[in-house]
Amino acid sequence: MVSFWEERERESLRFSLSKEYRNEICRVFLDYVTSPDESPTVSICEGEEVTIQSSTVDRQMMKRRFELCVDGKETQEISVSSSGGLCIVAMTIIYKDSRAAKGDVETIFIPATTRTLNIGGQTKIEAIVSPDYALDRTLNYMSSDESVVIVDEDGVATAIAKGRAVVTASSKITPSVYALVEINVVEIAPTSISYVDGERTVGVGGSLKFELEFIPSNAVRDVIWTTDYSDYFDLDQTGRIKAKKATGAVNVCATSAVDKSVCKYCVFKIVDHLGVESVDVLPAMITLQVGEARQLSASVFPCGASDTRVEWQSTDYDVAEVDSNGNVIAKRTGQCIIKAVSVDNSSAEGMCAVSVEENDVASIEYSGSSESNVTVTMIDRNTVRISGMSKGTPLSIVSVNGYEYMRCKTASEDMTVSLPEGNIYVISVGKDIFKISA
Repeated sequence: MVSFWEERERESLRFSLSKEYRNEICRVFLDYVTSPDESPTVSICEGEEVTIQSSTVDRQMMKRRFELCVDGKETQEISVSSSGGLCIVAMTIIYKDSRAAKGDVETIFIPATTRTLNIGGQTKIEAIVSPDYALDRTLNYMSSDESVVIVDEDGVATAIAKGRAVVTASSKITPSVYALVEINVVEIAPTSISYVDGERTVGVGGSLKFELEFIPSNAVRDVIWTTDYSDYFDLDQTGRIKAKKATGAVNVCATSAVDKSVCKYCVFKIVDHLGVESVDVLPAMITLQVGEARQLSASVFPCGASDTRVEWQSTDYDVAEVDSNGNVIAKRTGQCIIKAVSVDNSSAEGMCAVSVEENDVASIEYSGSSESNVTVTMIDRNTVRISGMSKGTPLSIVSVNGYEYMRCKTASEDMTVSLPEGNIYVISVGKDIFKISA
């Protein structure tokens, strides 16, 4: 790159690009500064004339830059003229073999190359890309260890875990040009630990889990659970205890795994029996289609009750049935109530209102040989056509509740069967099995 300046106090300045440079020059930049009391004119021989009008209010110096195309010309004359005042002119010649001539990125500068983040913290990697006239200033970002730091396409780095990672910001068009940022991720030790609930009571055979709060809220939540009363209850490292025998006041201790000086005790009592007072079922209301299943959950109160078992019941098993784990299966259209009744206290029960609707679309599931010619199609909501059977093939149709609608040997290749709506059927044709929600 070659630059030269001329400073003249005259009406015209001319520069010629000599013949020896004409095939090597890629770009030429012309800068000028002139006093604003005139309207300077920049003219390019064999090119378009450009006029810059100066402000009569702002008396400060003006500066403009023009890029001139000179490829293939033996001589290029550039003239800057002003009817008066000082005129400062600079011409910059950029050769084809320079990196900037190809529009490449030359340098990437990142102001802060070492940063510290807390787990979960973020930092934006702002980079200065040079030169300004590079064709593409886009950067690609990459983390050396994504288990510690991840970085998105906008250069936002997020701390994931304790450790060290280096983020590379490289030029998209010139990958060999890059800058590095070292990010150290540290853990935040809590300054205090507290228990969500105060003093608790648990019955023999019952269990409860202690929940903790930390200050600051983004502190590392890893704790070590300990107790001196292991003869009376079992304690795991999730903070859950299971009572073994009654006693007076006992306690557990939660100690920060990051800072052992931060700990907190919680006192609770173990009694011979803690009865169930209420049962809560979630969700409290559901709508199912025939054949659809839904899992319900039941919680007994108080927490720490000696016997947390519940019995699941349905007020109408023809509409919906429920198993011992609270899994509900819709049988036919209608409404019913699913109950979870405490084994410890039969007057304590939770309920879920169930509404069963018809299927929007009947479904067919198939299992069997991929080479089979047997097909099952629904003609309407309660009519099934079975096709592609061989004569004498065993055929059975059984509902999921165990009722057998048909068992025979086929007398033809095709047959049509009418089935009651609102049930699930299994059709067996030899080794081919079809499950239908009618």
